[in-house]
Amino acid sequence: MKMIGKLFLLLTMLLLAAPVQAGEHEGDKDKGRLQKTATNDLYDFISINNILMWISNNGSTSHNPQSDGSGLEWPAGSGKYAIFQDGLVWGGTVQGEIRIGGSTYSQGLQAGNIKPDGTTDPSDPIHRIFKVRKVSRTTYDAMDPVDQSRLMQDFTDWPTQFGAPFTDGDNDGVYSPDFEEWLDGDPNADSPWFIGDEVLWFVSNDLDG
Repeated sequence: MKMIGKLFLLLTMLLLAAPVQAGEHEGDKDKGRLQKTATNDLYDFISINNILMWISNNGSTSHNPQSDGSGLEWPAGSGKYAIFQDGLVWGGTVQGEIRIGGSTYSQGLQAGNIKPDGTTDPSDPIHRIFKVRKVSRTTYDAMDPVDQSRLMQDFTDWPTQFGAPFTDGDNDGVYSPDFEEWLDGDPNADSPWFIGDEVLWFVSNDLDG
């Protein structure tokens, strides 16, 4: 869990260091999750702490798929953009060969976990982008019904089976969420692990050569 926490923190920091086209975000939240049916490429955006930043489960970050323009806006609503597009890139030596993967202006990832038999199914709808945010009961009641429904669903379906970290409020080792209890501030309620006020989680792999 310590290693997962460190990797999650590192990825979060890298993502947050990356632009977003805000004029089309806040007013079109229902359009924030764009999907290409053939590949299950999904797009969503970080929208907390005065930042708007697009991310995708194909590895693309800081690029707006709606406008094909810059994808990280700060301050949100200012029309000022810091990055056109970025992504994680990694490399290393494998059996004496230098190999590099990741995403820059093209994407080297696809949605989905790698199964024990070495295959993956990027079209499985479970491999969506999960998005949860810390809210109080009062804040939740004031939210748009679409946002309420999504928060409840992603909270409840939090994909711990794929490694998504969670807070085990009842200390039984199993993720057994009760959304209503969590909203009411019950300290014994299981919940996704909030490294900050908002967390986006998805699983990708680089099996596609």
